[in-house]
Amino acid sequence: MGGMQGILFGFDVAASGMRLEMQRAEIVAANVSNMAVTREADGKPYRRRALRIEEAPASRFTRALEGVMSTAGSSALLGGAKVTRISVDDKTPFPTYHDPGHPHADANGYVQMSNVDIFKEMVDMSVIQRSFDANIATMQAYRGMLQSALQNMRS
Repeated sequence: MGGMQGILFGFDVAASGMRLEMQRAEIVAANVSNMAVTREADGKPYRRRALRIEEAPASRFTRALEGVMSTAGSSALLGGAKVTRISVDDKTPFPTYHDPGHPHADANGYVQMSNVDIFKEMVDMSVIQRSFDANIATMQAYRGMLQSALQNMRS
């Protein structure tokens, strides 16, 4: 392994977090934009979607460093995060509203609405923004460490 290989590893991990947050923001936007959909192809209202996330598999560089880190007594390095699938919330029931004039109302005049909760979505967007900001701060700190290392090598 070359001496400079993996120097940008910190940027890769933060970038994977930022990509993940962008995907989460897209799901939240889809949830909000479909919250008034009372009937999809299956005949039921839109169900809230969410991402399932797990640690990304370690890269070749990360696996090489794990051997070095384990001999120093440190824990293994992480390789970032990835989306494993988009799940559908089938546990939260559909709220019903009395609207006899609605085209999807039942015989008693009740309509099943989407199980998207706008307040939950807004909280998710706030968390996404904070996580995105944290990843940007991580990149800035990593850049500062690399700049310090380069300055130390020059002197």
